[in-house]
Parts: sequence; structure tokens; C-alpha cells
Amino acid sequence: MKSKKIYTAAVAALVALSMALLPGCGGLSGLDKLAEGLGNLVSEYGNVAEDWEKYEKAREGLTNYKIVVEAVEENGNKAEITEVKTDIGYALVMDGSITYVDYGSNTLYTLSIADKTGIAHKSESGESYKGFGAVASTYLYAFEVFRLMGAKKVEGSEKIAGRNATVYIYDLMGYDCKFWVDSEYGLTLKSIMKNEGETKTTEVREFKIGGVMLGDVVNLGEYDIKDLSEYMN
Repeated sequence: MKSKKIYTAAVAALVALSMALLPGCGGLSGLDKLAEGLGNLVSEYGNVAEDWEKYEKAREGLTNYKIVVEAVEENGNKAEITEVKTDIGYALVMDGSITYVDYGSNTLYTLSIADKTGIAHKSESGESYKGFGAVASTYLYAFEVFRLMGAKKVEGSEKIAGRNATVYIYDLMGYDCKFWVDSEYGLTLKSIMKNEGETKTTEVREFKIGGVMLGDVVNLGEYDIKDLSEYMN
């Protein structure tokens, strides 16, 4: 199991390194970037694998939570993602729409917030939607790729969204980045990423664990919902 986790992290890092070979990613040549990145990967390999296993065990108990993430670009553009997961269902709110999963009925809903309409798709083939979810939180775990590529830990800790965070910096391949990583779950609570003069800040504004209900973000009774099968006949 551990070797599989290490292999997955390594593949992700190599993909990121391959992307770094594209023009405009810094002053080093493509081969120099690849060599330096691979060197960091080898030296940090075991530490990342051990922490990933520790975080994964902690996340197994993370079955009821709400995460609100805000991303702000230097030009003022903003985006917000809200993710809620409970033992009975899952909801992701993003770009004016809601993806909602009811585990009990094995039904996936796609809802439009603006016009209060939606489409429902119920699985009749035995396929389960129960494993669906963790979109925002999975994205926020991507910090491990930067750690493999050489992100360095800063002394001390800070609090983001009321959570203890370990701080890392990364300044290679044209990137100047800072990460605040949740000390318990390994989730990136905040990141500031600068590349080619552009800055993007992503921050968890709310991270609530326990006492979360799907009704906090969606009420199906407010929507005019059509079954997907109606559109297929």
C-alpha cells in the first residue's frame, strides 16, 4: 500500500516537472529543471510518503465537514468553492451551480442556483455515487507535488481558518510560492503563487468539522428538477 502511494506521488511530480519544461517557466534550461526536480524528489521521497500515510489515516475520520475556498487573482477576479460532505450525501457549490449526491437514493443532481432548475440522474445499474466527492479537498492536497520538487519548511507555525498550519516556501522554475499546510490533515489552507508577474491567492475561509448538514448549502425543495431519462426518450 505504501509503495503505491509513493508511486502515485512520484508520477504526479514527474508530470509537474514535464510541464515545467514549457517555455516561460524560469531561467534554468529544461534539462537543468528536470535534473534539479528529480534530485529533490529522491531526497524528499521517504518523508513525503510517511506524511502522506499519516494524513491519509487522519482523513479517514474526516466524514463530516464543510470547506469554503476562495481564489483571488491579481486582476481582482474571484472564485469561491464550497464543499460539504456527510454520511448521507455530498454537495459541491461552484460557478453558480451545485453538484449534489444523495447516497440513500443513489442519485446525482446538477442544479442551477440562478433559475432554480436541475437535472437528476439515478443509477439503476448498481453503480454507486457514494464514492463521489472530495473535489475541492483533493485539489488542496496537491501541495505534495511542490514538496517533492523542493518546497522548504519555515520555522514556526501560523493559523489559517482557525487551524494550525505548517508554512512552506518554494522559489524554483520561475515560481515564488508560499503554502500554509494543515498540520493534521495535510490540506493546503492557503497558498500564494507568483509566476511571470502574476499572483494568485487561494485560501480556505471556513473549515468546519462535525455538525455539518447538507441543508446548509442546498434545499432540493426549492428546485424544479427533471429526471435525466425524460431528456433521453
